[in-house]
Amino acid sequence: NLEIDNINLLPYFEEQLNKIDFYLIDTLKFKNNNIELNISITNLDYNESEIKKPDYNNCILNIDSSIAKKYGKNINYPSNKDLDEILNKKDYKHIILMLLDGLGSDVLMDNLNPNAFLNKNKLTDISAVFPSTTAVATISTLSGKAPIETGWLGWQNYFKEVNKHVVLFRNTGYYTKDNLDINIERDILPFETFFNDFKNKTFELMPSFKENGCQTFNEMTERLINITKENDKTFTYAYWDNPDFVMHEYGSRHPKSKEVLETINYLLEQMLPKLASDTCLIITADHGHKDVLPIDLRKFKRLWDLLEIEPSNEARCQFFKVKENSKEEFKKLFNCYFSKYYDLYLKEEFLNNEFLGLNTVSIKHNRIDDFIGDFVAIAKSYYYFDCLNIEMLFKSHHAGLTKEEMTIPVIVYTK
Repeated sequence: NLEIDNINLLPYFEEQLNKIDFYLIDTLKFKNNNIELNISITNLDYNESEIKKPDYNNCILNIDSSIAKKYGKNINYPSNKDLDEILNKKDYKHIILMLLDGLGSDVLMDNLNPNAFLNKNKLTDISAVFPSTTAVATISTLSGKAPIETGWLGWQNYFKEVNKHVVLFRNTGYYTKDNLDINIERDILPFETFFNDFKNKTFELMPSFKENGCQTFNEMTERLINITKENDKTFTYAYWDNPDFVMHEYGSRHPKSKEVLETINYLLEQMLPKLASDTCLIITADHGHKDVLPIDLRKFKRLWDLLEIEPSNEARCQFFKVKENSKEEFKKLFNCYFSKYYDLYLKEEFLNNEFLGLNTVSIKHNRIDDFIGDFVAIAKSYYYFDCLNIEMLFKSHHAGLTKEEMTIPVIVYTK
């Protein structure tokens, strides 16, 4: 009921209201009888989500630490006591660390039968590192270092040396889509694996987007079986890009996502009897998933015009570089629009909150300040910022702070 001074404004607004996208806040103007009124309208829904901040004393780095300790090596973060207990029971000849992309604890529980292998053998839940996304978590898993140490903070960041936003894994322009003469992993953000100096044989298994990668998950399980037949002691890191890939397209509880998870679970069950004795299989994830809706950030023109460069990092953990002398205006406007859906932090506040790692343990990478810019917006509900205006919209996403995104399982099978 849009009414002021007994004047019903609804007939004036009805036509314009029908043109407004469901996620758009717009300003409508009305002037009549010396009354001038500007109204901001939104149909963004709000749903309270449980928030879970990263716990760097109970995350993937602690799993790395337990494994490293087994091989006589130390990393900065404490080990996971539950996993220590299992690894200390026996001198396993073969240890496998498998990371299934997007296999959050909620995804696992909601899509698979309680008696399925992946559920039945769950040891515990741990926290994802932050941002809860693949480019961050896989590098932390491989390196045994927190994001604040590696400099890997998200899918894409602004690199001043090429004056472009670069997709870190692909070395391509995020907004421009061109191939760049730059290799992030080799030239700018290199890292060593935490297992690079293990004295036994080590293996890395990846999907087909990497050279000599596995074409199917079945092929990956066959390779793992063969590795456990080695005479020497082995450590293997195996990464698979599902169920994440299918959940982005269809949603985390869609029948297709359930089908992919059931297939993965089935192939793992088929693999177990064929593994050599003295094998310890540890399965975890990089992050979980949250079903989402998009917000086209470009349509918020007043806010967009305050930016010095386009937003970077992740749709649910967005970095903003703001024009000079516009910080207060940006903060006020952003919170007016999005405070129910995102928490906004100044860069200093974000770092002091230890989202990227423990400041007492980790040494900050020299590119962190560069990448973050002035503000960080972290999703706490089920919206994500779409800055590309692309046709393919995500049905499920991650990198925010909800329990669904931040809670991941540790599954252990020993033979």
